[in-house]
Amino acid sequence: MDINLGNTSSLRLLNLYKVVSLLYQAGSMTQAQIKTESGLSGPTVIQCIQHFKEKGAFYEGKALASSGGRKPTLICFDYNYRYAVGVEIRRHHVDISIMNLKGECIASRTERLIFEQSREHLQAIGRIIDELIAQNVDPKKVLGIMVAFPGEVSLDRSEITRSTIFGMHSVNLDRFKKEFRYPIMIENGANAAGFGAVFKDKNLADTVYIVVTDNGIAGSVVINKKVYRGNSGKAGAFGHIQLDSNGRQCSCGQKGCWSVCCSVASLTGDEDTNLKDFFARVDNHDEEAVNALDQYIKYMAQGIACAHLAFDTDVMIGGKIVPYLEKYQDQLRKAVFEYSVLKDESFNINLDLTSNSPMSEGAALMIVADYMENGIFTE
Repeated sequence: MDINLGNTSSLRLLNLYKVVSLLYQAGSMTQAQIKTESGLSGPTVIQCIQHFKEKGAFYEGKALASSGGRKPTLICFDYNYRYAVGVEIRRHHVDISIMNLKGECIASRTERLIFEQSREHLQAIGRIIDELIAQNVDPKKVLGIMVAFPGEVSLDRSEITRSTIFGMHSVNLDRFKKEFRYPIMIENGANAAGFGAVFKDKNLADTVYIVVTDNGIAGSVVINKKVYRGNSGKAGAFGHIQLDSNGRQCSCGQKGCWSVCCSVASLTGDEDTNLKDFFARVDNHDEEAVNALDQYIKYMAQGIACAHLAFDTDVMIGGKIVPYLEKYQDQLRKAVFEYSVLKDESFNINLDLTSNSPMSEGAALMIVADYMENGIFTE
């Protein structure tokens, strides 16, 4: 939050920011604790608390034991004061997640919906969102919708500049705005997933995030808890690193991209992305499945090595394949560090086991983060 301390209004905003940030992180504190931690005067703390209680963001919790005098009362942050909606659009389905201000998933839905470039498709998504909201939260508390899209998004996030998966070019956000009830934004899906992972892990500030989808690999780079976008918004497009010049053709026109080598479909078969059945075959020592997994891990290690060498930071893998990869994490690490240039390196290869839908959850959390940084003070 950028604050100019040259006037009284800005100083008041800074005081509000200190108090709300403290309580947001802690969940609950006494008035005396807020005063001590913020360094603000007692009257100023009371004014700030009252401001957020009137809005509904703070509420009084239980009274604590007293060592003498009036019992101190906990002041609590209401994480369900506002909600954000994230939507992941894929070829055959949409994933929708409703997140509260703590980053908890309040409700989610996966709906089979074949993608098409039509108003009817967007209206169908809008109806699903409206229904999920109505069934689970107060619509008046919804901040907005962030659409996580598989494609390149302009730096100002007003346009899908290109999506090779959907064959789209220069699609303006206005096309989406017409069909939704709530404020709507758009973001590259992998950027949303990477941001969400860092948002939920307070100890993680930098990472390269790799999302494995049914049809490909998408990536993002998060530095100091901010998405790094590059000069034109293409940063993190690791899916189009070429791993095998003799491999299958990618949607981008090149052969052997990381996307076609390590999509879920490349592992289980183009027509069958049933991971449960595939890994059951591996557990039963089915030779074809075991060989496919070994080759998959080699390709994944090759891609991770390239991504790490580019940004020299930890790497995190997300997507529905992650729970199955956990068992093979050591094998993957060994394959990565077999590269001679990495033998003396030390970096983490993490699995995102906290997200059921990394892209839709991360998209919603982008709205949450912006709201806590700016919106809560200006609404």
